[in-house]
Amino acid sequence: MTEKGLILPKFKPDGIDPAYVPNSLLVRNKFGFQDESEVPIKKIVVRNACGTYPFEIGEGKYKSALWVWAWFNKLTSAQKGFDTEKSMYRFVMDDEAKANAWQYFGKKTCQDAAREDTKHGLLNALLYGKGVPYVYFL
Repeated sequence: MTEKGLILPKFKPDGIDPAYVPNSLLVRNKFGFQDESEVPIKKIVVRNACGTYPFEIGEGKYKSALWVWAWFNKLTSAQKGFDTEKSMYRFVMDDEAKANAWQYFGKKTCQDAAREDTKHGLLNALLYGKGVPYVYFL
């Protein structure tokens, strides 16, 4: 269902930062996804100086996968690639990517991701890991 060309969401924004609800809608619409679960990412792996953190994409992770997909598609071919050893696409989570993630997810969610008991483990790995994180996905 659409209204003024905008695909209406099939998810409820309850309990999340309202700042990134419209952002995830814009990303979803940009790529023509009728539902956020259509994002073509099934797994995200963040590797930094502390370790490797795999995240299966499903309920509660679709908005993060939408951001990864949009950011990857924004990058030039020199900034991203395909890791043949891991058979996964990859990019570096540099300062520009982190600043963009802060805009997308919103201050409240990003600050919550820094807490030790956060439910935003993927965002924590992206924003707060030691060293420069590498993001892999398939």
